[in-house]
Amino acid sequence: KYKWNNWGEVLDANSGTQVWATYQNSFYKGKSAVTHRKLGKGTVTYIGVDTDDNKLENEMIKKVYELAGIPTEVLPEGIVKLFRDGFWVAMNYNSDKTIEVSIPLNAKIILGTKSLEPAGVVIWKE
Repeated sequence: KYKWNNWGEVLDANSGTQVWATYQNSFYKGKSAVTHRKLGKGTVTYIGVDTDDNKLENEMIKKVYELAGIPTEVLPEGIVKLFRDGFWVAMNYNSDKTIEVSIPLNAKIILGTKSLEPAGVVIWKE
């Protein structure tokens, strides 16, 4: 169960479409909120609701990645981690928390440290 009240669409689940989430209240009760189907060589997942805390959206994205066999990582609040041009970059957008970033032992840190200070950055190459 997820709390929502901002925006929601009623989705029609046609033949071959799986319903991953349904509404439990108001006019929307019992209707599809999230659908998923195979299409060609891939899949299409549609999230037709905006939850207050983004937990539903995060769970659905995690499920899509798991089905595709792609590993995911849950990062602490305020941490951004990305891969660009052969380098990993992590940034700490927290104003008061130092965060330990998970960096593989075989990685070479180019800038910063794995102990990421507020407003800090670390760059490494694997």
